[in-house]
Formats: sequence, structure tokens, C-alpha cells
Amino acid sequence: MPAVGEPPQAASEPGYLTLDSAPWAEVSISGKPLGSTPLLRIPLPPGRHTLTLSNPELGVSTTYVVEIEPGATVSRFVGWERP
Repeated sequence: MPAVGEPPQAASEPGYLTLDSAPWAEVSISGKPLGSTPLLRIPLPPGRHTLTLSNPELGVSTTYVVEIEPGATVSRFVGWERP
């Protein structure tokens, strides 16, 4: 429940994702490319999202789940070991 005087967050208001990795990664969500890390404040609809991070130079790929809330920013860092 929102505090007194605060407007309620609209469920349709996007949340934001900030993502970085070392080394770099190509990022996609549901097969749609988002770009390469670092990604700064990418708007996403509220809910759970499965991201795919891959680095073709290293031959590695992983999936990562984030929960996005309306108006909030989720920041994550993914560190990979070199094979």
C-alpha cells in the first residue's frame, strides 16, 4: 500500500534494467536483442523476464531472471570466468 500522499504506481508503467558484465555480453530477452553490455536504464514491462547473455568470443552463454517492478530500476552485474 502506498504511503499517504504518494500516488499509486500504474501497473503499465515500465521498470528499468541496468546490466553490466565482465567480460562483455550480448543480451537478449525472449529472442529480441537488447544490445551489448553495459546496458543503462532499458525500459521493460513489469514482471519476470528471462535474459540470455552470450559472449561468442569466449563461447559462453547463460540465462538470468530479473523481476521488474513499475517505476523501479533493477541493476545487475554478471561476472564470467574465462574458460
